[in-house]
Amino acid sequence: MHILKSHKGMSFAAVLGIAMFVVASVTTVFVVVLKQSRLVDVTIENTAEYENAVIAVKSTLGIIIREQTLDSGFLSGLSGFMGVDILDLGNGVFSVSGTVDSDQIVTSYILYDDAIESTYETFLQYTGSEPGFSLNPTVRVQYLLGAYITQFVNAEYGMTAPTFTTFASIMTYYEGTVRTANGYVNMAPNTLQNMVNPTLSVDTYVTGTVTLAKNKDLTIHGNVYINGNLTLGTSGDITIDDGAVLIVDGILTIKNNARITGGTLIVNGSLTINSSNNGTTEYIRSTLYVRDNFTSDRHVVFGDDVSGPTFLFCGIDCNLDSNNQNTATGIVYIVANRYYGNNAGVVLTGGVYTVTATRQVSAAGIAPNSGLIAGSDLFLMGVADSLGVSTGGIPGFRFTFPVIE
Repeated sequence: MHILKSHKGMSFAAVLGIAMFVVASVTTVFVVVLKQSRLVDVTIENTAEYENAVIAVKSTLGIIIREQTLDSGFLSGLSGFMGVDILDLGNGVFSVSGTVDSDQIVTSYILYDDAIESTYETFLQYTGSEPGFSLNPTVRVQYLLGAYITQFVNAEYGMTAPTFTTFASIMTYYEGTVRTANGYVNMAPNTLQNMVNPTLSVDTYVTGTVTLAKNKDLTIHGNVYINGNLTLGTSGDITIDDGAVLIVDGILTIKNNARITGGTLIVNGSLTINSSNNGTTEYIRSTLYVRDNFTSDRHVVFGDDVSGPTFLFCGIDCNLDSNNQNTATGIVYIVANRYYGNNAGVVLTGGVYTVTATRQVSAAGIAPNSGLIAGSDLFLMGVADSLGVSTGGIPGFRFTFPVIE
């Protein structure tokens, strides 16, 4: 959070326009709901100061609404001219405060509601098992990934992405534009494979297919693009820093006792857990975008209350019961064309959403996850905040009446 204050001058025309509005604002009708729970005895002087602070705050709100902007530069100049403090609270919410005295301020809150649903509202608030549930057509792996990459490259690199319609277009953009514009370090596959503990600490472009030996873990601290398949040996883990992205431009195969944790993993192909030992367990605790199929073999554990939920978005099928003896547990949100998980040992919390009618859920069903709520920071988890679905409401500014704090 930061307070927006400005010491820069404003043009006479701007000052005149604001001054005229301030005068006019005294007679402006503000539609508000005020609930007063207590009475406060104040001196006449403090009453006058209170009224002046309220007028300053209300006038500032009026100017913001008139100008239709919450631009930081504009708010900085406005706060200095109006003698109020404007605080960016994050998530599009701002407070506007005027001073009453050394101990008291009056504060309003304002935001712009663009009448667009959050991703949580679009589908993650459901388990997918509700009567009459219908999956919004924007909930497809290519649109989910496109929305995330658009938000990611802007936050990470200050880049504005084009409109994406296919998984392939996202991969082409990232490889051809994002990684070249931001100076990813080139690395040969052998260099990575020969590391004792393969670790990539900077943004890296691996130029071909990578196969890691048994017990070798891959640790990702920067953002990494592997231009080919990635295969891990037995007991090989992938650990990605929160907020970082690993892109595999090909097939990803993991084996017995593997773990995928943290960050975001994008696979331009299929992801297969190839375990030859029925006594082993594999852990998937990350956000995964898989262009084709996700297939688990034996036993897989997804997210929990500590690590957070797993998000598994597939372009074709998600098969958690490939040998009719599989088990799968944990918190996970799965999007797929078809879903297979009707073994009794598949007991999940979160949501399962399919494009087709093929949704084979076990007798245990899908339990709702109380840990994911409307206010959860989805982008921090590797999911776009919004898919651009309209709420059907009217966009505009929303604000509260100034109250003493």
